[in-house]
Amino acid sequence: MKNFSLVALILLVACSNPKKVIYKTMDGDLLSQSTIDSLKSNGYVVHLLDSSFAENSVIYKTYYYHESARIINLRERHVGRQLGEFTLIGFNGENLNTNSLNGKPTMINTWSVVCRPCIVEMPFLNQLKTKYKDQVQFVAIALEDKETVSRILNKHTFEFDQYVSGEKQLNNLGVRLFPTSFFIDESGTIVEVIEGTPVPTNDTNAEENTELTDAYSEIIEKLLN
Repeated sequence: MKNFSLVALILLVACSNPKKVIYKTMDGDLLSQSTIDSLKSNGYVVHLLDSSFAENSVIYKTYYYHESARIINLRERHVGRQLGEFTLIGFNGENLNTNSLNGKPTMINTWSVVCRPCIVEMPFLNQLKTKYKDQVQFVAIALEDKETVSRILNKHTFEFDQYVSGEKQLNNLGVRLFPTSFFIDESGTIVEVIEGTPVPTNDTNAEENTELTDAYSEIIEKLLN
């Protein structure tokens, strides 16, 4: 009876002190539950990426975009056009202005820590880096911040130059699917965009699969010739 009363008391206290839910964008803006509900009712897709706890609240890192953005064909939007100038936040503290990429072919891989295909393809992307060395600039832009990205990179080697907190830049590029890769020539013109990955994430022999390296190598060879 005493044990039952103790459990009842704990439940009563827990129910009387519910945690406040806060949504925080990658830019640091705080959104209320009513704002999230309004976004959803107005056609926005909301993704909760990570959570943390404060004294009386739970904070969700949040990424959202309008449903209509899903129909954007990135190839049609970008191929043949300039990448444009913007700044990337360096994982190791050194930021990058994209204009500095001009002069050498570049591959930009965009990814998220909650994207399993992104992690599966990392060893294959590392093979590309090993194959082409300094002939090509290999850049990775993660959606999340440094602290969140660190948890993945501590477990999985990814040899591209790493940039983080890329929500604004990825929104401007129209990226809605991870991974998405951009291939850019030495003049800064986008020549190809690949959404998704050729690597089958359910393949038990994924390490032996060469679809990604073959497909991406073909594009890179055209950039070099």
